[in-house]
Amino acid sequence: MIAHPPCTYLANSGVHLLRQWVDRGDGIDEYGYNDARWELMEKGARFFARFLMLPVPKIAVENPIMHCYAKHEIEQCLGRKIDTFFVQPWWFGDEAFKATGFTVKGLPRIVKPSTALVPPKPGTAEHKVWTARIANLPPGRDRWKIRSRTFPGIAAALAENWG
Repeated sequence: MIAHPPCTYLANSGVHLLRQWVDRGDGIDEYGYNDARWELMEKGARFFARFLMLPVPKIAVENPIMHCYAKHEIEQCLGRKIDTFFVQPWWFGDEAFKATGFTVKGLPRIVKPSTALVPPKPGTAEHKVWTARIANLPPGRDRWKIRSRTFPGIAAALAENWG
C-alpha cells in the first residue's frame, strides 16, 4: 500500500502556523499557541499513523519534510520511531526540486541512481526554473494540487523497486 495523506498540518513549511500573536485583552499582545492549528496537526498525525498500523505487510506513507511536532505525535501514536527516507525528482529524471518523504514498513529505501540528473547551480536561471515548478508557485486555487502531484520518475522508481 502506498498512502498519500494530506500534509497541510504536518509539513515543515507550515510549522510557524502552530504559534500566533494572541491579544491578552490588556493591551499587550504575546506570541502563543494556535490551539486550533495544534489540534488539526494532532488529528493529521494520528491519521498518518493509522496507515502504518494497518495489517498490511508492505506500506509506504508519502509526505514532504515533516516538522518535529508532527513526527513526535506520530511516533507517540505508534509507540516507536518511524523510518522515513527522502527522494528528489531530479534523481529520477524530472527537472524539479521537491523533497518527498516515504515512511515505510516492510519496504526497502529507494536510493539515488547513478543516472541522476545534475541539478543546476543555485542562482542560475535554470535553477530558478527548477525551483519555480513546485516551491515558488504563486498562490492560486490549484496550487495544492500541483504541489501534491507525484513526479513520473519517482513513480517509476517506486514501481521498479517495490513492484
